[in-house]
Amino acid sequence: MIDHLAFRLMILDLVKIYREGAFLKLIAIDARIESGVGRDEWMAKKLLDNIGQDPLLALLGNLHTLKKVQWNISMTKKSPFVAEILASQRYNIKTYPQIWLDKTCNTRNRFIASDEVVAIGIINNKLISLLNASEFKMANDIVDEVVLWECD
Repeated sequence: MIDHLAFRLMILDLVKIYREGAFLKLIAIDARIESGVGRDEWMAKKLLDNIGQDPLLALLGNLHTLKKVQWNISMTKKSPFVAEILASQRYNIKTYPQIWLDKTCNTRNRFIASDEVVAIGIINNKLISLLNASEFKMANDIVDEVVLWECD
């Protein structure tokens, strides 16, 4: 279970939106994973089970938002993340990982489009560097935008 102040505030906001009459359906896609099924494959399946006419908002960890990863050759059998699974099936998905430059503060945020030069450095340094994967030269195929949290 994740317990974080920002997560609690988001839940309170969602409850308020729901009580004000907005249609909102919440599902847990990372629960009751079937035996023998990979976590990202399971989460993608749960999302696909809930696709309908209305837009769908999925709150995922940053690595799960990567639409493509160029795994190093030594990684002979690495499973794709949720976004890559859905993108490979031609679903129209948009991904916005959140990156904190300094985790001691989160007072200001800004969107950085994937075609901005600074985006690829952030993606490579803050996400791809966590994996046994090759760095990217462009971020367009990886994410749509980055939400960058900075200190004032």
